[in-house]
Amino acid sequence: EPIDAVRAETLTLDDDALAQLNRLAAHCEEFYGNARDIEWALSDGQVYLLQCRAITTSTSKSAAIDPTAAVATSDPA
Repeated sequence: EPIDAVRAETLTLDDDALAQLNRLAAHCEEFYGNARDIEWALSDGQVYLLQCRAITTSTSKSAAIDPTAAVATSDPA
């Protein structure tokens, strides 16, 4: 069912949860290497790792993960 425009533009994660998720992704990359598919959950303000595995498929070389690419933040500036 469609959702209203205000709800569609509302951020789901606050800055603390985003920081936790960033740290979790960095730890996964340190331990397992780049190009990870990370599944996570948020419960009571805590981010939990559910699964971390290598990304093993790509439709083309141009679709490869760029670890230097910018990550969206809650600050549009």
